[in-house]
Amino acid sequence: MISHRFNPKLSSGYDSFFGLDGSGIIFLNFGYAATDRLFVNLGRSNAQDDVELEAKYLVFDERQGQYPLSASLHSSLNWISEKISGESRLRGATLKLSFQVVLSKALGRHGGVAVVPGILFNPDPAMSGESPFVTVGLGARYRIGERFSIIGEWVPIVSGFQRSSLFGNDIRFDSWAGGIEIATTGHVFQIVGSNTVGLATDQYFRGGDLDITDGQVRLGFNIFRVLRF
Repeated sequence: MISHRFNPKLSSGYDSFFGLDGSGIIFLNFGYAATDRLFVNLGRSNAQDDVELEAKYLVFDERQGQYPLSASLHSSLNWISEKISGESRLRGATLKLSFQVVLSKALGRHGGVAVVPGILFNPDPAMSGESPFVTVGLGARYRIGERFSIIGEWVPIVSGFQRSSLFGNDIRFDSWAGGIEIATTGHVFQIVGSNTVGLATDQYFRGGDLDITDGQVRLGFNIFRVLRF
């Protein structure tokens, strides 16, 4: 997967070509399904040189007909590997651990929703002794035809919120994103609007810098490629 978020706002106008001329955050991922239930993923973001090792385990699947919904467990270890003068890259403050439970439900043939409670420990590497972040992510998808879907997500922080910064942006709002998805043979393209540049798990947990009530949004995209061996 390749993910990209343009840093300037869409409302910045033609001078930055509505945000597309500006700097951006990139997140590169490679994942492997070790079994039908276990998936591992390694990624890196150029925001703070954030390296992420993630594991997902499917506990039960509603498509088997035995359960009313699907459930999986996610765990991520993030390492802020950005070099800071006089500091070790491997100091404890650079490591973050998160856990999430994904509960999802199909709504007929075309729709689906998800509720994702999660917790992030050591959320801000610039601070010490801070409380963990507790979030309850919400997501939805509605498919239109065979190839197009409308997608959306919102990740409210319900405990531990504190203002911080990421890539020079003042983080003060819950993360959200929404857009369209286009599926082709072997590829999935997502074009989204969002209020955050954060793409790694520990980054979007912390929130975003843009206020949707003021019409502030930035553009981004995700590209997935699935290989079968």
